[in-house]
Amino acid sequence: MMYQRFPDVKVQLTEIAEVELIAALSSHEIDVGFTREISTDAQFTTQLLFEEHFALVVPTDYWLNEHTFTGIEQCLESGFILPKIEMDVNYGKLLNNVFKQGGFRPKVVYHSNYGATILRLVEKKLGLSVLPISYRQGSSALGVRFIKLPNLTQLYLIWRSEDTNPVLPHIREIAHEAV
Repeated sequence: MMYQRFPDVKVQLTEIAEVELIAALSSHEIDVGFTREISTDAQFTTQLLFEEHFALVVPTDYWLNEHTFTGIEQCLESGFILPKIEMDVNYGKLLNNVFKQGGFRPKVVYHSNYGATILRLVEKKLGLSVLPISYRQGSSALGVRFIKLPNLTQLYLIWRSEDTNPVLPHIREIAHEAV
């Protein structure tokens, strides 16, 4: 979409941790980003793109499925592959709340801030994970299943509040069209 409308605009999609995203915006390395956290900093503006459920991500042959799943507490003894919580403060709180509602703290066996890496580690049966359910799209070739959880997360677009870049309104428009 973006390239067709603005062929001279360079678009680069890179998955980075929240702390790195804010630093890159502040230093003008990037103009806009996607975040799971609403910004309370006046120098940034966030706009909700969509809300979605979290999902428990399990290997294809894992004993739990949509019909037998009653709650995350069924995974009390399982190892989890999760992002480094301190890297994404608010997102980390949302993830922690998933487990808190189940009455336990997850046993984290691997840390990764990258969804694709997490999916591959789950596929290799190195642990379970909790990810936004949108990761299900494009993962059908992987040996993982997604069990929908009741907990919600949001995706926001974030940019510098005072940015006068003439392309920025178009980026926001295209982001809304894409979701």
